[in-house]
Amino acid sequence: MQFCKRLLITAIFILTISGFDKCAFSAYPDLIQDGKIHPAIEEIAKIIAPHEALPSDSDLEAWNNFLQKNFLRPPGDDHQEAQKASQHARHSDLLPHFKVLGLIDAIRPGKQEFDVIVIFGGTPWDTAERFFWTNHLIADGIKTKGFMYINGKRILKSSELEWLKCRGFEGVTYQHESAQTLWDSSDLKKFPITILTVDPPAERRANTEDTLKAFLTYAKDHGIRNALFITNGPYGPYQFETALHIIKDELQFEGSSSTTKSDISTISLTDTIARRFYTIVQNMRTRSS
Repeated sequence: MQFCKRLLITAIFILTISGFDKCAFSAYPDLIQDGKIHPAIEEIAKIIAPHEALPSDSDLEAWNNFLQKNFLRPPGDDHQEAQKASQHARHSDLLPHFKVLGLIDAIRPGKQEFDVIVIFGGTPWDTAERFFWTNHLIADGIKTKGFMYINGKRILKSSELEWLKCRGFEGVTYQHESAQTLWDSSDLKKFPITILTVDPPAERRANTEDTLKAFLTYAKDHGIRNALFITNGPYGPYQFETALHIIKDELQFEGSSSTTKSDISTISLTDTIARRFYTIVQNMRTRSS
């Protein structure tokens, strides 16, 4: 029975993936090809966890369990802690596989015009990089009617406050406040920006899904038909997959991300793979139920 259910999940993914293309354009490669996991992930697994790597014909549920165990950042760690981690001893051997999966190079949008450019929230340094990439796209001819920054309400950590202080920014407490400060000091300051801040649910921080749900409500209320989501490498594939999971066919959208920095930690890259794959499996489970 369980085997049949897994076959059904795989079949539904293959049948419905083309449906996503009608509402969303993705330059990120599919992690599942012909019902099997992308071979680049197999190669990464052989290096990261050689004694636990799965046979190539393992089903998707088994791969999902493997990735959640071996690719995620440690429990309790956020992006900041993951970014500080050291690189794997064979990081250079892993890079070509990360590159194939769309985690290294910049991803440009396919279209030139959007109702709104939506920038994912993050630490001040990630936010600054995302603003810089947004400005680069605008200078390169991308057009939009407006800008949004979506984030969860969160008090900045001491490391973030220190980063801001070193750049002459003080008097902020929350992430959304730092975003406004950084925007007002960027080349984009001539454009107004709407900052959408989501209150955290009980006992946890607001996550990407929460902010996307809030944006979708805003988009419906304001007649937004298409959007470009902006982030920095290597977070694009996961955040775009989450947008697919939340927005579905409610509006058209694309994702774009800047080049990943060369000193990125290995765990930041594998964590993105694991989270994206989990979201894909979530989508398949939803369609099989």
